[in-house]
Amino acid sequence: MPLGDYLVGLAYFVVIWGAAVYVALTLERRQLPRLEPAARAMALALFFLTALIGVHLLPGVLGQLHREAVALTAALLGVAASRVPVAAASGVHSPPPSPQADPGPVSTVLAGAAVLAVFAFALAALVQVRAETPSHVDAMSFALPGVAEWIRSGSIWEVGSFLPLIQVRTYPNNGDVLSLAAILPWSDDAFLRLTPMLLLGMIGAGVYAIGRELGASWQTAALAASSTLGAKVVVVSGLYSIKPDAFMLATFVGGILFLLRHLRTGVRSDLILAGLGLGLAFGSRWYGITSVAVVVATWATWMLLRRSMPKLVFKEGALLAGMVLAAGGFWLVRNFALTGNPVYPVDVDPLGLPVFDAPRDVLTEDFGFTVTDRLGQPGFIRHEFVPALRAGFGLPGIVALGGMVIAAAYSVRLGLRASRVPFLLACAAAMAIVYGFLPAGAQGVPAVPAPGIVEENMRWLAPAFVLALCAAAWGIGCLRRTRVAVEAFVVVAVVVALSKSFEGTTAKAVVTAALLIFGSGFLSLVLHRFDRRLTRWRSRALVVGCAVLVAGTLAAIGYEHQRRYGESRFAGRSVIVDYVLDRAPSGSRIGVAGYWSSQAFVPIYALFGPRLGNDVEYVGPTVDHQGREDGDRASFLAAARRGSYDLLAVGLLEEPDFEDLRPQQLLDNPPEVRWATGAGYAEVARDDAFVLLARRGR
Repeated sequence: MPLGDYLVGLAYFVVIWGAAVYVALTLERRQLPRLEPAARAMALALFFLTALIGVHLLPGVLGQLHREAVALTAALLGVAASRVPVAAASGVHSPPPSPQADPGPVSTVLAGAAVLAVFAFALAALVQVRAETPSHVDAMSFALPGVAEWIRSGSIWEVGSFLPLIQVRTYPNNGDVLSLAAILPWSDDAFLRLTPMLLLGMIGAGVYAIGRELGASWQTAALAASSTLGAKVVVVSGLYSIKPDAFMLATFVGGILFLLRHLRTGVRSDLILAGLGLGLAFGSRWYGITSVAVVVATWATWMLLRRSMPKLVFKEGALLAGMVLAAGGFWLVRNFALTGNPVYPVDVDPLGLPVFDAPRDVLTEDFGFTVTDRLGQPGFIRHEFVPALRAGFGLPGIVALGGMVIAAAYSVRLGLRASRVPFLLACAAAMAIVYGFLPAGAQGVPAVPAPGIVEENMRWLAPAFVLALCAAAWGIGCLRRTRVAVEAFVVVAVVVALSKSFEGTTAKAVVTAALLIFGSGFLSLVLHRFDRRLTRWRSRALVVGCAVLVAGTLAAIGYEHQRRYGESRFAGRSVIVDYVLDRAPSGSRIGVAGYWSSQAFVPIYALFGPRLGNDVEYVGPTVDHQGREDGDRASFLAAARRGSYDLLAVGLLEEPDFEDLRPQQLLDNPPEVRWATGAGYAEVARDDAFVLLARRGR
């Protein structure tokens, strides 16, 4: 984009994101004055994400989802936050349990090595992926196209589908709003890769904070956080696939942290923050809803087992549930308003009594097998489930499982002194059980799951995995003679897992990143020592000067990055996309029809153009809010005429026959192509999965 467009977008970005930062700092300072450092950081992150999502949702609900309206809403929210009074002291926050005994210098070195490895791999990976365009089928088929459609229509109410039979636009979308916040200021996705990296940092900080809250030393808490960020199931879905799973996990961990604090302090603000974090997670993924439901149910049961008064449990449970729904329930309201079913496309009929109706979901009914459905199938555990566990969690999975056993043993041994650790273990175990019954966890034909689907859906087990590692931080700290040996194994597990999770990072890049981190730390130390010798005014001048220098440098780097990114964005990825970028970059109406393989490059998001200026729609009728394929020539051509499409992108895969389960074949000339060709369209480009047709005389 031109320099002027970049600077204008940067100004909107600074206003919107800066206002969210200001709101977070103000609320934390005035409402939560006595949090420990790690908990304070997580509270700031939760306030920030809530504010950032809120300033986009309000204009979106009103049909004014434009950067001007969002910036105005952000500014008004900042003014409102400035008027929030300082909370009256409601008792002193009791400090967390005394940390476990200092394990000594060896453990310190091991923890430092693990943390350095995480930072080095993460920095090297960010440098690697910063210029890569999205490519995952989910991001290209519905997640990013949904964000682009929000921007194009100016409304958050849009739930139209880009796929036949599959309704994925009614997902809870909190995580997608964060992607929206990164794209909207410029109508460009050049900086989209930064958001998952921030979320990964929040996940690590949350695991560390929970470990400290449980009484673990900083060394074992840091090792648990490093193990979390080494697991492929945590890294890949966010950084590489650009899925909202990282958002779900980051906010979920934040909610768990403050729920654990509330079990210790009983302070109302901790319960509110717990509801805020769990609510953000609740509103980000379908499995976020089930995970949060499991946690809330376990919490209520735990409170009753601790002999809390039922009236108190009900009162605090109502507050917790209210905060969850406030932070994440909007998407259910949207679904209900548009489809009459808050959990569409799920048909809710307990005991045969219809509550919320939905059209028949053929894919889930006939092919949406759960993991437990397949446990009895010959070879499933050996050839599908265990390899998926190994690939998704790797050695950190062994750390989590072994740490759970250690934590459980010491919990029994120490009794009430570890009363919150069994709660964490119970949550992890319950979520692992629920995972086995989630529809489509092992989807595919009756005989076998779809290739790679069990591994892909292992991310649904990530919340349980993370809680297990939090408990492991405390459990490992309880060891005596074998503690250092176990910690050394954890470091090895982290390094091996990082090398597999951060795909494509070279040893040279990781070493270079580590040296940069060392250099930055050394420079910060020098500046800090120099600052101590200055007067207060000179010290402030130094801070302001450094801030201006850093801001200017980042702005210049950002401009150069987006320029290079824009020059190569989707270039050469598909001849269909190349045609659109060259001949129809903006202002065109593009229809998508037919079927395509999930293994192919899906161009739907790229068809919106470099600055999201095209209108892309699915060609076909919408029946009961579900996209359907036109089965005859007249219906298809009628839909094409209604859409007045300049271009048609047609998938080459044949229509599935649910009565005859056989591999679908690629067709040279699908029916939609023949129909469109006879109605004034001509083929202009073709790749391995799609054919592009343009209206003659366009």
